[in-house]
Amino acid sequence: MIEHPLVLTDFIPVVKNLPHHITWTIIADLVIFFAVIKGVKAISIIPSAKLNLSVICELITEFISNMLHETFGDKGRKYTYLIGTLFIFIFVCNFLGLIPGFFPATEDFNTNLAMSLAVFVIYNFYGIQKQGLWKYFKHMMGPMPLLAPLMLPIELISHFARIVSLAMRLFGNIFGDHKVLLVVISLVPLVVPIAIYGMGVLVAVLQAYVFTLLSTVYIQLAIQEEEH
Repeated sequence: MIEHPLVLTDFIPVVKNLPHHITWTIIADLVIFFAVIKGVKAISIIPSAKLNLSVICELITEFISNMLHETFGDKGRKYTYLIGTLFIFIFVCNFLGLIPGFFPATEDFNTNLAMSLAVFVIYNFYGIQKQGLWKYFKHMMGPMPLLAPLMLPIELISHFARIVSLAMRLFGNIFGDHKVLLVVISLVPLVVPIAIYGMGVLVAVLQAYVFTLLSTVYIQLAIQEEEH
């Protein structure tokens, strides 16, 4: 039961043959879509004093905007869609995993690898767009032409390692957190899991933040490499 927990979609004929990470990626996307639609409709000029969906949407938007402004200044709005989408998607996936019978798409390495690859392609694109192809790769060759044969392979390995690093960090933390939760529930079904669920929510937010923060750092390094 702990190693192979029941997933609700396994009992639905239409989707039970699909890989869990694909099914639950679609479910997470639908949750985000309907939450945003409902949240936007509830937005008013005067913020609500109660914590409702519109307030949560505003808090997340403000959080992402502040993070990008601290990193890029006024130019940070350019990256809002990428960073905001990553944060919200990862958080929703992580949070869904806390519900019994649900599967977090971020608990599958394939989902995280896809996001890491997207970040890798995008931050390199921004770097090349900002500096030009030759100047961007020239920085990877070191300060002296003599060092290029040594520095270039090291820099390339370092860049490609970011793909695996991003994916493995998120996968390992979410996988471990949910396995601990399942073990605790199976051993002590009352009271104690409440504290574990609290930690689970914290991990869901923290891992979404870490992934997006590192993505932001990679973009910053790519577009500001010329200053180093």
